[in-house]
Amino acid sequence: MRWERRTPQATLTLKESGGAIESLVYQGHRVLNPSETLFLLKFKRGECVKSTDFQCCSDDGKTLSFSSCGCLPGLEADVRLCTVEETFRVRLERLQIPDGLELVRFELPILTIPDDYLVLDPVSEGRLIPPEKRFEDSRNYDISDYWGRYPGLCQVQFIAAFNENAGIRFFARDRECRPKRIMAFGKRNCTLHIEVNEFGKGRYSAGFDLEFSPFLGDWQEAARPYRDWVFSSGVVSTRPIPEWVRRSPVFITYGVRGEGNLSNQENCFIPYINALPHLMKIAEATDSVILAMLMRWDA
Repeated sequence: MRWERRTPQATLTLKESGGAIESLVYQGHRVLNPSETLFLLKFKRGECVKSTDFQCCSDDGKTLSFSSCGCLPGLEADVRLCTVEETFRVRLERLQIPDGLELVRFELPILTIPDDYLVLDPVSEGRLIPPEKRFEDSRNYDISDYWGRYPGLCQVQFIAAFNENAGIRFFARDRECRPKRIMAFGKRNCTLHIEVNEFGKGRYSAGFDLEFSPFLGDWQEAARPYRDWVFSSGVVSTRPIPEWVRRSPVFITYGVRGEGNLSNQENCFIPYINALPHLMKIAEATDSVILAMLMRWDA
């Protein structure tokens, strides 16, 4: 038996045992593969609890309820999972934390993508990561967590993945912009993660939804729902832009060494003139002069 959520064009299937995502199919394209768990709960003493650690799990069509945790007796969780048009919104609605424990982080949901997907990573100005360039596991983030830190090197609470057929986009509708780590790892069975740094004792409820949705298109279409939400939510100011800002050039940085990693290997932007066609397209699209800063120019 499987639990489902449906939109007009997509079907999300969950495993009855533990509630993990089994698949997401959109217009005939499978955009999510099976995940091991629906969520991860991390506590101050070091405990890490998965949705599959609960012996009892039920679904009433709107909320998944978890109880009888084998590793932490007394821990209970309710996860709301609903649809809005072609999107899926999920929230940690209730977490009953036993005495003596303190929540420090949670991840919800865990999304597993097809092996051939490009990952749209929000690090710095953003980059597209092919499968062979992905981190193998989470150690890269654990050792140097600035790679995935939001706010920080990650300037948006968003991540996506796609190929030429379809894709998945994932972001936090968090107006308070709580600290997070935005991560993708695994050369095979790659998982997308939004890890929320949040403290909680006793009865805890997250104050925001996380949204994921399938799509057809490129990286700009992948980012569209998050971009629309940012400007409509009040996170970004809508005050008039000063004239001196309008006159300022579009500022672009790009590396001339390395292919999505820190390396001394020359890439396609050497010789430097190779970047001019790309810069001209940006200048035309933005109707602006371009100030370009080359990174790692000196080996």
